[in-house]
Amino acid sequence: MNRLYSPVIETLMRWSPGVTRKAVFSGIDLACRWQQRKLTKRHRSGSGIPGDGRITDRSVEVMGLRFPNAIGIAAGFDRDGSIGRRIGVLGFGYMEIGTLTPDGEGQRNLTVLQQLSAERASEDGRLGINVGRRAQGSLLQGIDDYLRGVTAAWPVADYIAINLGGPAGHSYLDVEHSMLLEQLLHALKTAQWRLQDQYDRYVPIVFKLKVPPQPEAMLPLLLRIRDLRFEGVIAAEDGGKSAQRMTSKVATERLAQQQQICQRLAYLKQQLGDQVDVISVGAIADLNEANMRLAAGASLVQVHNALVYRGPSFFRELKQHCRSGN
Repeated sequence: MNRLYSPVIETLMRWSPGVTRKAVFSGIDLACRWQQRKLTKRHRSGSGIPGDGRITDRSVEVMGLRFPNAIGIAAGFDRDGSIGRRIGVLGFGYMEIGTLTPDGEGQRNLTVLQQLSAERASEDGRLGINVGRRAQGSLLQGIDDYLRGVTAAWPVADYIAINLGGPAGHSYLDVEHSMLLEQLLHALKTAQWRLQDQYDRYVPIVFKLKVPPQPEAMLPLLLRIRDLRFEGVIAAEDGGKSAQRMTSKVATERLAQQQQICQRLAYLKQQLGDQVDVISVGAIADLNEANMRLAAGASLVQVHNALVYRGPSFFRELKQHCRSGN
């Protein structure tokens, strides 16, 4: 059955990507619920031990937080937090949900955050919340959008990601908008201090950025993020459908691609230093590639397409990886 999964999914993705992704998401959601019930039953009967099915031997400390392991799921897979922290029962260290924006669906987003708050104490997986600005409106108004998102997410999130990688957020990185970018950074840092005092809990803030072929272009922003003492950068790579089933024909080209990504990642980490963590996302097909990113300097990695294209094979790899001592 596992051998048929990838070819079937690749065919379905060519036919209807949206429907296929929803079907895969529903399957993973059901797997979480089934595993959760199974663990609850075992613990009530006394036949299991706390932590069965969850990963504890590969825990890592990142941004001042303890993650069960370094492998998480990128924003966009679980946009509304339907799975959220429950992903921990399948072995993942964390889930990043969103992007949440204060648009016409803002009320739904508020409901999502309230539900996640109610689940907070009962789940093991860490939760990141990715917030963005509305596509409409000025960049100045967008600063308020980000602040509203941070304020709403603060009581629930383990960390908050400021999405500057998508079309709506990337405009802040244009040279002509440098003053607005500086205003955004200072507003976010001020909000971080204020909300810490208000809720008596500190939430790390990271910035999701697309990594260009020449990462030196990012240096001024990286230095500002470091100097303002934000906690992390999500380095997003655009690898297309790079998580598809591997063949010998593309193996050499893919290895070269991964090596180039790791070189860029190492550059980012070198510039940011130990005080800012780097999270790598994009063009990760399997855990071997995830480990390459970790070796290059990433503290955490996020997968997305690998879940869709590889399914059961990826979960099997994750289980073996987290139980091994290597």
